[in-house]
Amino acid sequence: MRARDPAGAWSEERIWDELALRMRTKEYGPLHQGPIVQRTVVDLESDVLEPLRHGSLFLAGDAAALISPSAAKGANLAVLEAELLARALIDDLRHGDAEGLDAYSARCLTHIWRAQEFSHWMIALLHGPSGADRPSPFHEALRQSRLASLRTSRSRQDWFAEHYVGVLTPPVPFPSPSPPPLSPLPY
Repeated sequence: MRARDPAGAWSEERIWDELALRMRTKEYGPLHQGPIVQRTVVDLESDVLEPLRHGSLFLAGDAAALISPSAAKGANLAVLEAELLARALIDDLRHGDAEGLDAYSARCLTHIWRAQEFSHWMIALLHGPSGADRPSPFHEALRQSRLASLRTSRSRQDWFAEHYVGVLTPPVPFPSPSPPPLSPLPY
């Protein structure tokens, strides 16, 4: 289905047939069908606005970047961006240190582009083109080989897990003022 198609363009039968095909029910058994109570066309396109700072305006969440829901990265990115911005604002307002605000866009964009790349990789892996855009037999065989590799290769599984949960994302170094000195213990 194309993003420009209305949500009701497909009959229930067509939706279940397509889902059965994608879920490989001939190999793994039938789906339990029920009524379709809501129809929505989800646009899997993405966008990133750069830079994320425009004077005193800072973009975060969907205002900063739209990411397809395929890899479930949007909410995590929004929380990370809000945390980075909150820390930077605290440092600037409490301590006069604007370094975090000045670096906000670059720090966030590193995470955003890594998530975008993984999301698009996952879309191509799981939802190869269809219809007139269907890939050549060679490209479809490559996609199937990648899926098989994820099922059988521990290193590929580790790579996938690290990118899916963001383990490889390095901790964001943040300038932080020195903690206040400890009060002497009363004796």
